[in-house]
Amino acid sequence: RVALPIHHRRPVDVGAATARCIPVTNVPAYATASVAQLTFPLLLELTLHAGHHSKSVHDGAWTRSKDFCFWERPLIELAGLTLGLVGFGNIARSVARIAVVFDMKVVASARRLPRVAPAGIRFAELETVFRKSDVVIPDSGFDGLDLLVVGALQGGCELVRNAQVSFLAGD
Repeated sequence: RVALPIHHRRPVDVGAATARCIPVTNVPAYATASVAQLTFPLLLELTLHAGHHSKSVHDGAWTRSKDFCFWERPLIELAGLTLGLVGFGNIARSVARIAVVFDMKVVASARRLPRVAPAGIRFAELETVFRKSDVVIPDSGFDGLDLLVVGALQGGCELVRNAQVSFLAGD
C-alpha cells in the first residue's frame, strides 16, 4: 500500500501500482488548516510588500525619506479584493472561510458543487473565476491551469500555487 500525505497522487505512477495490485491512497485532510492559513501570508506579501519594505527600512530608506509616512510600493487591502478558487475541496473551503473574514469576495469553480453555497461564496464557471478575480488559487491537482493562465491573467491578476507566489502579470 502507498499512502501519501499530500492532496494529489502525482509522484506515484498509479497505473503501474494498480497493475501490481498495490493500492494508492492519499490523506485528504492532511494539513488542511496549516495550508489554508499559510495562504494568507503569501497574499499579504502580494498586497503589502512587507518583505520589500522591511529590507528598505533596514537599508535606511525611511530615515532618508522626506515624509513620515513611508512606502515604496502601493499598499493594497485584502478587503474588497476578489479571491478566485479553482476547485473547492477541503483546503479551498478553509481558505474561503478565512478570506470571508478578511472581507474578500470569493468566487469558486468546482466539479461538484455543494448543495448549499457557504456564506459569502459564489460559484461560477472556470473562465469567470479567472476573469473576475484579483488573485487565483488553483487546486493542487488542477492540470488545466497553464492553458487558461495566458489570456486570463493579463489584467494584473496574481496566481498563488503550491505555496509559492508566481508573479505572472503586473509588478
